[in-house]
Amino acid sequence: MIFGKVFTVSEINKSLKELIRSDPTYANLQIQGEVSNFRRYASGHCYFNLKDEKGLLKCVMFAGAAKRLKKLPKDGEQVVGIGRIDVYERDGVYQFYVDMLMPVGAGDLMAAYEALKAKLQKEGLFDPDRKRPIPAYPKVVGVVTSADGAAIRDIINVAGRRDTSVKIRLYPVKVQGKEAPPEIIRGIRFMNIHKLCDVLIVGRGGGSMEDLWAFNDEGVVRAVADSAIPVISAVGHEIDFTLSDFAADLRAPTPSAAAELAVPDRSRDRVQFTKLYGRLLQAMDSTLKSQESRLHSLEERWFFKHPEQLLESRAMHLDQLNQRLRSEGQHRLVVERQRLEKLQDHWFFQHPERLFEGLAAERESLTRQLMECWTRSDAAYRQRLALLAIKLEALDPHKVLERGYTMTETADGKILSSPEGVTVGMSIRTRFAKGSIRSVVEKLEES
Repeated sequence: MIFGKVFTVSEINKSLKELIRSDPTYANLQIQGEVSNFRRYASGHCYFNLKDEKGLLKCVMFAGAAKRLKKLPKDGEQVVGIGRIDVYERDGVYQFYVDMLMPVGAGDLMAAYEALKAKLQKEGLFDPDRKRPIPAYPKVVGVVTSADGAAIRDIINVAGRRDTSVKIRLYPVKVQGKEAPPEIIRGIRFMNIHKLCDVLIVGRGGGSMEDLWAFNDEGVVRAVADSAIPVISAVGHEIDFTLSDFAADLRAPTPSAAAELAVPDRSRDRVQFTKLYGRLLQAMDSTLKSQESRLHSLEERWFFKHPEQLLESRAMHLDQLNQRLRSEGQHRLVVERQRLEKLQDHWFFQHPERLFEGLAAERESLTRQLMECWTRSDAAYRQRLALLAIKLEALDPHKVLERGYTMTETADGKILSSPEGVTVGMSIRTRFAKGSIRSVVEKLEES
């Protein structure tokens, strides 16, 4: 009888793999043992065992890590391996995945490395808050490395391919041996004192732990951390980590990768520029064709083809007006002469004194009526004016703006009540109760 869940073999192997990977104890191990059954395949991967008098551990060292071995270990040699424990799911076995292999005695270097790393980490030299951003478009890239190594050639080739305008400024130093640390320190400080570059690459090509040891020197690490110029550390190959890597603002796995991180690829900028330039030319061509078509349309109108006809019609109209003026003037003159003759026979021309007597009385009456009318009209107009003032104040757009509304108009002063006629890129002005802002339309949205 079966109780509970039944697991498959692959589920158990996967579960054990996840369990081991989740435990940091197995992530960075140093294991000493005797090499046995060492084999290197055509792929470059190495398989062997590490054993002591009581046990045996299967090991694998992939080609990338094996390339850095100065010599291949022989069966029976005592070595120290650095790497991680993991499960190979297919066979259901756990193995030691070796990143670095050293003869016994090299372990003293590793102990010194770990002690210095703990000390500097406690001081805060590796804190992420200390990291500075790498300039997006540097004009000068400084390099502190050997003048004869492959690192500087790789950096020059990659940088030149990505942006030919970027200058490379080299401070040549030794990158291994006792003389290397002080030279590297002087190079970093020289670049900073004279402000010779926008970003600084410090590094070398790959090698053994002993070859890379100059970049674990405490003085070098502190110089990298104290640099006012952002530093990219490029020491060794993919899996090599030195203390300078932790102190730098950015770590690159190789010098070539450091050049890629320091120098932006301007080819993409040129492609984008070409696209934008093409769009601009297309827009200009479209606008010119539209205006040319409009001009041709205007040229086809009759008053552009035969402007003299426009003048002829206006001249005829002017003659007609002149004739009407003459005719009506003469008629009006005759009528007024007849009217004058009739007026001469009127009684007030015969007895003008009567006119003045009647006018005086009439003047008094009209004056009295006028004053009464003025008084009434003044009151009515004042009342009407007050009502109009109230209505006008209610319709005053500034009063509406004071209540939190805004008024938007085009550059020529036309007030917009809807997005009709508005285009992307158009300049508009938005008025508030106090002040206004100008803006450019980026996007039109439907309500």
